[in-house]
Amino acid sequence: MIYSSKIYIPIFSKLYARSPWCLDSLTLMVEHTSRSGGKEEILPVFYNVERSDVKLETSLYRRALDTHEKSFGNEKVERCKKALVVAGNVKGWERSSYESENELFTSIVGNILYKQMIELNCVFEGQRIGHNPKLSYRTSSS
Repeated sequence: MIYSSKIYIPIFSKLYARSPWCLDSLTLMVEHTSRSGGKEEILPVFYNVERSDVKLETSLYRRALDTHEKSFGNEKVERCKKALVVAGNVKGWERSSYESENELFTSIVGNILYKQMIELNCVFEGQRIGHNPKLSYRTSSS
């Protein structure tokens, strides 16, 4: 999925950095995004962690990375650290900024939908409260 995605949404949690799979995936996300020339982007969710945790300014993720260094070596862990710092610097959603998970998820989905509509050159037509909007494609003449 990482190879064909345009939008990456890592969900950083307290245990995220303990997962080698999550760290490998994030490293790929950052590498693909940096090579895409702006065609791909990372939109992180900070779920019960602070941005500073992800940017390795606290011990939460650093401790997990120290454990991985023993198993995977310094070079791989350094790539993971760089990816975490890059992703931690990207504007994203912070769970603590929302009253509920539902509000957080609604914001994420709305943002992604909006980005996709822009990319597909779609607009809402005849939108009324209580009705689902009809999507149409704008032509170059509009």
